[in-house]
Amino acid sequence: MNNYRTIIETLEDWANAHPLVQTFSWGNLSDAGREVNKIEYPLFHVIPQPSTLEKDYTDFVFTIIIGDMVNDDESSELDNLKISHLILQDFSSNFINETLDTTYQLLTPITFNPFLDRLDDKVCGVEANITFRVEGTFCL
Repeated sequence: MNNYRTIIETLEDWANAHPLVQTFSWGNLSDAGREVNKIEYPLFHVIPQPSTLEKDYTDFVFTIIIGDMVNDDESSELDNLKISHLILQDFSSNFINETLDTTYQLLTPITFNPFLDRLDDKVCGVEANITFRVEGTFCL
């Protein structure tokens, strides 16, 4: 049965296998890096959002934050935005093209926004709202 746990574990497996992503975390953004001594960037962070239970399916909604640390002189902001966007494209490609063994689908379109200056470190990247649809009827 698919639920928050199985979806977050799938996202973690994907992030850990990605050649650029160095840290996966989930939960409140303020908690990022608390479980590990220091965040290594790029970061892939997942925040569960209010979701929808319908008669024949459940839509699980998440905010995904992909970011990288900015150089002190801020010269890397555009490069970080580019890399973060490419990681988001890799992510969506894997789920849209069903290259992963899952029983849920990523709904499109995916809305994303660039951001500058998040977390205690100076980080910029992209923030995306995604929805996974889990089909099925529910009974014990």
